[in-house]
Amino acid sequence: MEIYDSIGVRGYEIVQCPGGYDDWQLLGNLDGTPRLATWKPVVVKRVRGSKREAFRPADLPYEGGSLILRRSAVDVLRDMLEAHGELLPLQDEGGVELYVLNLRAVDDALDEPRSSVNYVGGTDRISRIKKPVFIPSAVEGVDIFKLRRKLSQIYFSDRFVARVKAAKLKGLNFTKVWSSDEPL
Repeated sequence: MEIYDSIGVRGYEIVQCPGGYDDWQLLGNLDGTPRLATWKPVVVKRVRGSKREAFRPADLPYEGGSLILRRSAVDVLRDMLEAHGELLPLQDEGGVELYVLNLRAVDDALDEPRSSVNYVGGTDRISRIKKPVFIPSAVEGVDIFKLRRKLSQIYFSDRFVARVKAAKLKGLNFTKVWSSDEPL
């Protein structure tokens, strides 16, 4: 079993919240608590990563702490997405159909003593996970997840990454961050 994280691909659109920090924080703090019944779509804007980059459409536009998807990605990944959260519509300024995954956060999946972790000054709040080590039984069969103590980081299973690559979905690159085969 392998676990990956992601980063946006240069030259593909990324997503920003023109409404400011509160909207960005709302998206980043989604933890799987059901919200669809009361959800008001957050306004987002697709932009270039930088002035020098191209502006190609992305099936998985990068946002940072959230998984944003076009309909093309939802259609390919729906079973995995719905097994681990709920899809919430966004309101794109350009009229493109976009969704954010309200991803369930998992508890006790990170083997903290074996992981390389930075904490927020003198607290047990995680600021950065440099090298995660996961508890295999906690992540087995989980295709996409966040850690409750570090909601801004999304992790993906090898099965999820393989499906994205087979469907040739664009916008994210995946980097392996952990394997169950690595020695402890």
